[in-house]
Amino acid sequence: MSVIAIFRQSAVDLKLKNVQDSVGSLRACSPLPFPNGGAFHDPRKVAHMTVSGLLQSLAFLCLIPSAMAQLFTITDLGTLGGAASHAMSINVRGEITGYSDTPTPNETGAFLWSPTRGLSGMGSLGGSYSAGLGISDWGFVVGVSSTPHDSSRRAFLWMKSVGMQDLGTLGGTNSMASAMSVGRGITGCADTAGDVSSHAFLLTWQGTMQDLGGLGGSSSCGLAISPFFSVAGFAYLAGDSLHHAFLWRKLTGLQDLGTLGGNNSKALGIDIHNRVVGWAQISGDAAQHAFLWTHVRGMQDLGTLGGNNSEAFGVIFPLGEEFEWVVGQSDLPNSSTTHAFLWTDLFGMQDLNALIPPASGWELYSATAISRTEEIVGYGSINGAVHAFLLTLKQARPSVTSTRK
Repeated sequence: MSVIAIFRQSAVDLKLKNVQDSVGSLRACSPLPFPNGGAFHDPRKVAHMTVSGLLQSLAFLCLIPSAMAQLFTITDLGTLGGAASHAMSINVRGEITGYSDTPTPNETGAFLWSPTRGLSGMGSLGGSYSAGLGISDWGFVVGVSSTPHDSSRRAFLWMKSVGMQDLGTLGGTNSMASAMSVGRGITGCADTAGDVSSHAFLLTWQGTMQDLGGLGGSSSCGLAISPFFSVAGFAYLAGDSLHHAFLWRKLTGLQDLGTLGGNNSKALGIDIHNRVVGWAQISGDAAQHAFLWTHVRGMQDLGTLGGNNSEAFGVIFPLGEEFEWVVGQSDLPNSSTTHAFLWTDLFGMQDLNALIPPASGWELYSATAISRTEEIVGYGSINGAVHAFLLTLKQARPSVTSTRK
């Protein structure tokens, strides 16, 4: 080992010791259970961080009394008059879109929720089904809606001034818009001519619907988009029996992100730095686990809450933070129920049900999105019904200077 390498390792060991010396007191006030009996989820990951940054991040947990074990407050978004609702996306203004049952039997409608106006329906393209799947910081919503007589399903763009607009297809019958970026780019998937295949697309204000192609198979779909129009999703391989997560960038095209040792994977979320999350099968296809992919670390297994399967839907790198926040859902041990989770580098995967008021009456099934302002949406059970929810941090985090790339 070189002198420089020895020096760097000594510095890392000293940093770990300084931080671990402070963990005992922090554990006493933290509402988050420390994994591995008090050790960090992965101690060596602190090598890129300042000691003060680490301690401030940990000290944030001490803002909440351990007896309360509350990090978030929860808001019931309600429904459009039917039994159930699901939240799918949130922007920096706290506006949320998703879908809800209506009073009309067998009818589902897209909704927009805002902190000031509450829940309102967005209509459809003439059919009995619509769902909001993505929302931009401008309050524009994209999703999918059935057409008259439910003869087809089409991608839509909704704006308050003009309502719901059909975005068309790649020459076929059906399409779906999954997400919209801050830069007003839209991604999803659409049937090609003759409906022989369905391909991921990118649609911008300046152009028409661009076919992003695939990974050798007949179908692909874009499911998330970054502010700079990078697209994440999945595509079938040659033979159409397996599909892999992909990252598409204008300069490099479709990149196969691989798996966690199994056959299949799917990308479901992306952030401004092209960090990608989703799920991938592990070796032997025994289970599928949530993953976080970065260009430096590749695909990282995020584990589960003790059950077999998990999947991640959203990722952010909070301003001033030292680590990513990932949200999703995971199986529980010996149960068919999933629980919403929050994952971070330092603490691993935490059950969000442990981070809300214990007497709230909620059971959170899935966290489907997280905003850059650290608000989380999803759906869960309250009073025997499935409703969309919003989680908001009880107190602001202390400011931390990030040194991570």
